[in-house]
Amino acid sequence: TFSVWREWSTCPVACGGGQQERTRRLTGDRNCIPLAEGDLKEVRGCNIDSCSVESSCKLTEWDEWGDCSQQCGVGVSTRTRSISQAATNGGNNCVASLKEMKDCQERSCPVRDCLWAAWEEWSGCSCTCGGGLK
Repeated sequence: TFSVWREWSTCPVACGGGQQERTRRLTGDRNCIPLAEGDLKEVRGCNIDSCSVESSCKLTEWDEWGDCSQQCGVGVSTRTRSISQAATNGGNNCVASLKEMKDCQERSCPVRDCLWAAWEEWSGCSCTCGGGLK
């Protein structure tokens, strides 16, 4: 038996044609299974468009909105996207935001009433004659 295929390698060229490969491993007893090199490696063409072809920038879809930055009261939630294809050969560049932010509020913060403690007893006078403070 074989492991699952690994991800395809990065294409080494942006245009004009290149090759990507991915591999997998043999699992189990190697002596029981005839092994062929082709069973462990796959190759495919990539970025086969001519380099003279103009292509404009392309963006990924927006990610989901992130969690609110505050557990109560007003906070900020963000989401992002990225450039999936850069402009080539005179194509239009990306002129767009890659990050969005919005206000969010999970719930209101609890109201905290301030309660004054009872007055303490009067202190002694600050002066022994001629007036003072208590």
